[in-house]
Amino acid sequence: MPSAVDEMLRFDSPSQFDVFTVLEPHSFAGTDLKPGQGVMMMLGAANHDPERFDDPDAFDVARKENGHLSFAAGIHHCLGAHLARLQAEVVFGRLLSRFPKAEPAAAAVRHPGLGNRGFDSMPVNLAA
Repeated sequence: MPSAVDEMLRFDSPSQFDVFTVLEPHSFAGTDLKPGQGVMMMLGAANHDPERFDDPDAFDVARKENGHLSFAAGIHHCLGAHLARLQAEVVFGRLLSRFPKAEPAAAAVRHPGLGNRGFDSMPVNLAA
């Protein structure tokens, strides 16, 4: 279940971007950054980088190397990342142990939004 949860996070990151403020002068990828400037890190795009992930547009719950950035990184890494992973592992693990046959019942309806992704509804048929 842990690799499946990480793949869900990588494949369709709930947070698509993060914004940081430059604190000190810095040069990155040929661009000079000045204190006070905003920098947007595109987490969803980074999670589909073909230089980082083999076949990045394939959903693979057995993916071994899954260093996704869905929770950002470094000093900006999400404090709740471990809890979010644990919650997802428990929910999906228990759901699938109780209902091993889970299939879409209708088209999922995405929640509209630019920064945070999710679903307003995702009807499923569950069977033991």
